Amino acid sequence: MSGPDTDLARLSAAARRGTSRIGLPEASPTPLGEALKRIERDAPEATLLARAALSGLYLQAGRTPGTPTSPAPRFVQAGLSTPAIPAALDRLLPTLAERPEVLREALTLLQPSGMRLNAVQARPLLMLNDQGGDPLHGTLWPVLNEHARWLARLHPVWKRQDPETLPASVQLARLRRELVEAHATTPEQTATDLVARWPALKADERRVALNAAASSLHPADWLLLRLAMNDKLSDLRRRALILQGHLPGEVQEAVRAALPSWFRREKGKLRVVKGMYVEALGQPDLMNRQDHGDSELSRLLGALDSSELLLLLGLNMPELLYAVGMYSEHLGSSLARMRGQQILEDWAQARSGLTLETLLSLNGVLESTLAFWPQRRLQTMLWEAATRLLGQSELDGPLLRITLSLFAALEDPLPLVPEAQVTPKKGLLARVVSALGRPQVQDWPILLNALAERLLLALSREISSYPLPLSPLLAALTIHLDSARPDPTFQEARLSETVPHGTTSQQEEQNARAIVLYSQQVSAHASLTRTLALRRQVRAALAGEV
Repeated sequence: MSGPDTDLARLSAAARRGTSRIGLPEASPTPLGEALKRIERDAPEATLLARAALSGLYLQAGRTPGTPTSPAPRFVQAGLSTPAIPAALDRLLPTLAERPEVLREALTLLQPSGMRLNAVQARPLLMLNDQGGDPLHGTLWPVLNEHARWLARLHPVWKRQDPETLPASVQLARLRRELVEAHATTPEQTATDLVARWPALKADERRVALNAAASSLHPADWLLLRLAMNDKLSDLRRRALILQGHLPGEVQEAVRAALPSWFRREKGKLRVVKGMYVEALGQPDLMNRQDHGDSELSRLLGALDSSELLLLLGLNMPELLYAVGMYSEHLGSSLARMRGQQILEDWAQARSGLTLETLLSLNGVLESTLAFWPQRRLQTMLWEAATRLLGQSELDGPLLRITLSLFAALEDPLPLVPEAQVTPKKGLLARVVSALGRPQVQDWPILLNALAERLLLALSREISSYPLPLSPLLAALTIHLDSARPDPTFQEARLSETVPHGTTSQQEEQNARAIVLYSQQVSAHASLTRTLALRRQVRAALAGEV
C-alpha cells in the first residue's frame, strides 16, 4: 500500500524515533513521492520537516472546511453599542490587573454608570483566575459588553458567571429543597424513591440526594447508604461511610468508643492526641492523615451529629474547635464550616457572649467561624478591637490578627461619611481611646485614621519588635478609608551606633536585621501608597477629571 497517507505516516514515525537513529524513509512511487525525493536540505531534520509539510499540504489541498460546531456570534449594531469607558481608565487597566482589590472597587463603581469594557480591554482581565476561582468576586461580568461576554464564555472560569448557564444550577437547588422537605416529612417513602432513582441520577444529583438524606437521617436510609458506599465518586463513598455512624448500630457504637481516645486534658488544657480508629469508616487518604480534611479524626468527628458529639466529649463547640484547630488548622476550619449553626447556638447560650476573649481562644479557625457572624456584630467587635489597640502602649500580636480577621470578614464597606465632615482635630488619639458605647457613623473615619497612624508608627519606630501582620492590616484599612485620605508619613528605622573595634558582632547583626525589615516595610508602605493613588485615579477617571 502506498500513497500520501503512507508517506506522512512514515515521516511521522521517523520523527518520533529521530533522524540520528533512523534514516529518512523511502518515498512512495506516486507523484507526491517523486516530489518528496526532490526536497533536500542541509540537515536530515530539516529535510524531514520539509517533506512532512509538503505531505500535509497535499492531503489537505482541495478539501472544504468543516461545518462550524456553533453559529457565529451575533453582536449588536455599532450604533446601539454600550458606552465605552473613559480613556484614562482604559490606560489604568493593566496596572489595576496587578491589584485585584482595587480593580474590584473600580468595576463596582463602573457598573451603575452604564459604561462597559470591550473584548480588547477585557482580555487581560479574563486571564486573571485564582486557582479556578474568581478573584474579582463577580464584579467583572456585569461590566462586559456583548463582544467581551462572548469571549468570556470561552473561558472555563468566567463562563460560569453567564446568566444563561444558571438554569441548571437553579434546577439543582430546587431539587435540593424538594428532597430535604420530602425526607423530613416522609423519610421511608423518600428513601425508597431515591433508591429506585439512584442509577439514573447524575453525579451532582446523587450528591444532592445524599445530602438531603443526611439532613434528617433515618434508619430507612440504610439501603441508600449502601448504594452510595459503592458509588464511583470517591467523595460520595466517603460521605456514605461516615454517615453510618449517625444511625444506631455497630458502627455508631464503635465510633462512640473510639472518639474519646483522641482527646486528653493536660494542665487544664484540652489537646488532641493519636487515638483509636474505626475501620468500618473506610481508609482515609494516607497522604493527609493529620493535616487535611480526609483523616481518621475528621471521619470520626463527622460520624456523629453535633449534639451527640458534644455530649459524648463533655465539651461545647468553641472548646472542641480550639483543640482541633491547634491539632490541624485545616481540619479545624473544615469542622467550623460543618458545625457553623452549632457554634452560633453555643455562643448565644454562653454567659460571656461574643467577646474578644472568645475570639482569642479560636486561633486557627478564626476566619471560618467569623463567616457565620452577622455583619453588624462584626462591626461592633471591630470597633472594640481597634479601640483596644489604640489604648495599648505595645501592640498585642493576637489582637492584631483578630482585627485583621474581622476586616477580612466584612462583606460591606464600613459606614463612612465624606472626609471633609470628619476632619481630625488635636487630641484625636485621646478622644478615640476614651470613646464609649456603640460606634456612630461619624466615628468610623476618625477611628480608622487613628489606627492607621498608630500602625505606621509601630512600623517605623519599633520595626525590630513587630514580625506581625501590620502591613496586611494597613492594607485592609486602606480599602475601607476614604480615597481622599492624605498619604501618611513614614520615618526611617533607627539603628544602633557604630560597634567599637574588637567587640561582638551582635549589634551589627541587629543592625542588618533592622535594615532588612525596614526595606520590607518601606516596600509595603510604597505598595499601600500606590493603592491609594490608584483609587484616586479611578474615581477621577470615572468623574471625567482626567
